[in-house]
Amino acid sequence: MVLIVLPLCGWAIYSIHALSISVAIMDAKIDAKVSALDSKLSDLSNQVTKLSLRQSSGNPIDPLSIKDAINVLDTAKSKGIKLPVDVVQEAGIKFVEVAEKNPQVWPVAGQFFSYRSFLNVDFLPALTPATGKSKYQSSVTIHLDPQHPEWHSPFEVLFAGGYASSDKAARLESLSHPQPEPSEFSFFIINGGHDVIVLDGELMKNVIIRNADVEYSGGPVVLENVYFVNCTFVSFRLTPKGVDLGKTLLASASATFTVSKKSS
Repeated sequence: MVLIVLPLCGWAIYSIHALSISVAIMDAKIDAKVSALDSKLSDLSNQVTKLSLRQSSGNPIDPLSIKDAINVLDTAKSKGIKLPVDVVQEAGIKFVEVAEKNPQVWPVAGQFFSYRSFLNVDFLPALTPATGKSKYQSSVTIHLDPQHPEWHSPFEVLFAGGYASSDKAARLESLSHPQPEPSEFSFFIINGGHDVIVLDGELMKNVIIRNADVEYSGGPVVLENVYFVNCTFVSFRLTPKGVDLGKTLLASASATFTVSKKSS
């Protein structure tokens, strides 16, 4: 019989190595359990948020419902919680529909429009960088922000998506000064700034408006395949056509909407 004696230091190294492996395995299991728990808590939080939004829309003219809806939307947006589009549309339309006879509800409607535009980032078309040039002269109407009297760039207009034929090309112009030909690009992108982007009197086709406060007062407008992304609607006026456009904004990531005459 042969007796093999391991040196004490060798045994110690082996034991420490085995212990390290065991600790690593335990850490991995704990991390997996924590990750699963975080996922369940996130799902639970989302379910509570959806329920709260639906409950607040049950009585949209109640002051507490108005407050609750604003809090829910603000919290969801600040924490990056993406509620189902159908829930946002269903609850938002209930507030929009009662706003004409209850003007105090309209600011909540604006919060719904803003939150829907936060969701719209996931529904944008895939665009390639624009190449080439165009003689097309785009036109955007703005209202200056009195809180920023210093010189600043009001907005930025970019081309995107490559060449497009006349029937599919983007347009961004005034209804009172239409361009003889459409642009030769697939999309216009408007990056907002301090000033307010005005929809009244505009013809917009295949346009993405990002990070802007948007105003609409019920005037003539033609929107075709227009996306609002991370926008606010503080300057969105309560008019019959404003209500109609609001419903359109809630119903789809891409807005198509036409008004030929100004509403009262």
